[in-house]
Amino acid sequence: MERRQAARRQGRGYQTSYDVSELTKPQPGGKAHINAFFTRKANTLYAIVPRYVPQLTLLGVTLTETSTVTLLGSAKKLPWKRVGADLSIDLSGLQPGDVLDGAGVVKITAVKP
Repeated sequence: MERRQAARRQGRGYQTSYDVSELTKPQPGGKAHINAFFTRKANTLYAIVPRYVPQLTLLGVTLTETSTVTLLGSAKKLPWKRVGADLSIDLSGLQPGDVLDGAGVVKITAVKP
């Protein structure tokens, strides 16, 4: 408990020595970085996108004929297509104000388990 409180006083998370915002930045030389964080409720997948990208590719996500892809908080449907076993979502049509500070949540319904 004392270690956790000391970490908070020093302005860093418990047992973390990294900055999550740094992990989401594109890295030089094509090194890996985090494009999105995920959560799911029933057959709806939420992709939390910390930075604006014109194209978001989700590996191994399978949709159904009734699936919809929208920006959370908006009725705006986002164009998507299958690329092999992956899902490619086109975010290039988003306008300033559609997302706050470049971050947004993509809601994907009717995802196959």
